[in-house]
Amino acid sequence: IIIFFFFIIIVSVIVSIVVHIILIILVIRIILVVVAAVAVVVVVVVVVVVVTSRSRSSNRGGSGSNNSSTSTTSDNNNGNDTSEPDLRSPGYGAGATPGATPGATPGAGGMPGLGGPGGMGGMGGMDPNMVANMLQNPMVQQMMTNLANNPQMMQQMVQSNPMLQQLMQRDPMMAQMMSNPEARIVTGML
Repeated sequence: IIIFFFFIIIVSVIVSIVVHIILIILVIRIILVVVAAVAVVVVVVVVVVVVTSRSRSSNRGGSGSNNSSTSTTSDNNNGNDTSEPDLRSPGYGAGATPGATPGATPGAGGMPGLGGPGGMGGMGGMDPNMVANMLQNPMVQQMMTNLANNPQMMQQMVQSNPMLQQLMQRDPMMAQMMSNPEARIVTGML
């Protein structure tokens, strides 16, 4: 009888250990799924920031001569012409709404859109050095490579993010980069 009770105690301890191991494995899997979801969000943010900063830098490079002619025109008018707003003082031109910033596209729910300050609607912009460090991180590079090699995941990510859909509709280069793996390689994203 003592051997029988001893056997039952040993079996119950073994079953308890196995149950705990299974629970630990399930918790680890849940943590991995959460980490993967966070990684996808980080990749989306990095891609949007890089594309936005590239489009901004290309817009700045081509519009330098236009800005100088506009400022000299408004200087010569001495503020008497109300048909063309003074670009140096945002939100004070003819017909401007108070607090509006030129080039800022309103987003949903009163939040700034992608054209607003920082291009990320409420994130306030990211430091370019921080973005460069994130892109040089081997873990981020591996996640981006895995995402680029899985077109279904890329499509699902685009369909679930309205801001990304809007960006792809406005910028054909972004749409091509997100839908065509060869374009991602050519643009140097991956």
